[in-house]
Amino acid sequence: MKKILSYVAIFIATINCYAQITFEKGYFISNEGEKVECLIKNIDWKDTPTEFIYKRSAIDSEKTNTINSIKEFGIYNSSKYIRANIDIDKSSSIVGELSNNRNPVFIRETLFLKVLIEGDASLFSYKNSNLKRFFFSTNEREVTQLIYKKYTNNYTIYENKQFLQQLFNNLKCHTLTTKRIEALKYNDSSLSNFFIDYNECKNSESINFYRNSKKRKAFSLAIKAGVNNNSLSIKNSTDNSRNTDFGNKISGRFGIEAEYIFPFNKNKWSLVIAPAYQSFKSQKSTESNNVSGNTLVSSINYSSIEVPIGVKHSFFLNKNSKIYLLGSYVVTDIKIDSAVDFNRGDGSNLSSLNIKPNSSFAVTLGYKYDKYSIDLRYNSKDLLGNYSFWSSDYKSLSLNIGYTIF
Repeated sequence: MKKILSYVAIFIATINCYAQITFEKGYFISNEGEKVECLIKNIDWKDTPTEFIYKRSAIDSEKTNTINSIKEFGIYNSSKYIRANIDIDKSSSIVGELSNNRNPVFIRETLFLKVLIEGDASLFSYKNSNLKRFFFSTNEREVTQLIYKKYTNNYTIYENKQFLQQLFNNLKCHTLTTKRIEALKYNDSSLSNFFIDYNECKNSESINFYRNSKKRKAFSLAIKAGVNNNSLSIKNSTDNSRNTDFGNKISGRFGIEAEYIFPFNKNKWSLVIAPAYQSFKSQKSTESNNVSGNTLVSSINYSSIEVPIGVKHSFFLNKNSKIYLLGSYVVTDIKIDSAVDFNRGDGSNLSSLNIKPNSSFAVTLGYKYDKYSIDLRYNSKDLLGNYSFWSSDYKSLSLNIGYTIF
């Protein structure tokens, strides 16, 4: 297993060096107010960045600009960030870390803000780990935080929704009712839609950067089928007369793969659940003086539905193809009529072992082109985890092909 993981790591490192790096047309504005057209490395930032990598041209070397030297930067038809010196409340929203102070605690910082809606009324966001804050500005008001804070009092969690009053006071228009404002949520989609509606009500044109960021595929579902090359050996620590090496067997494997693609880092990370049916059957006859007839017949009949959950990282080669690495944890293994049987040569039963697989890890290396994929999967586990003196070494190497339904 260690050798396989080492080879995979070397292969992935090599692919990562040559995988496509996306530089997209963009610009930045310097502290002096100069607008520079360039190519910006679009890594689809999960958190609000403090710097970015750019090139003046396709053949130019990479350079880095930081928040200290740039007032604004953007990637055309994708995203825009502005620098702002603002008051921000960084109170935690994690349940175990909530403050008992209802009011925000502001600190002054210089940050990049992501532009969501730009118009007479503009909406911005800032994200860092679990912290998410929204800001707004109008023709009459500089960039100001929209206040929303969870706090606790006598073990009860409350919400300070002052942002609703802020919007009511500053974004008045005849089509936006009090009921509409009261229904707003402190999230991207709810606030973005409200700011668009306000600008339309004021006959102001809006630039919707939030809509551009939403243009991504969030879910996919694929069917997969393949062949397993399985092997199994079992041992008893107190009696070696029934130790058995069942050797290698080829069997079929089929299942589905549901994937949720995280909304950051250009769709490179995703969460995968991939239940699949697999089986292993084998029989071994050995001479044994401890058995009537001097023949011991050991057999394994193992069928199950594995349910692994894992994280996939993709290395895009171009728009239609990618190489991916998937690490999975098999959270459950639903066995179907599975057992290890020990019989005499005449077929009469000596004893049986119930199969109860332990949880295990699996690693998958694959290639996908458009809707089609092919991958190699390795898994190792103990099938006799419920016995004190028995142990097993079950290994499975699978070659699978897949087709993405949507």
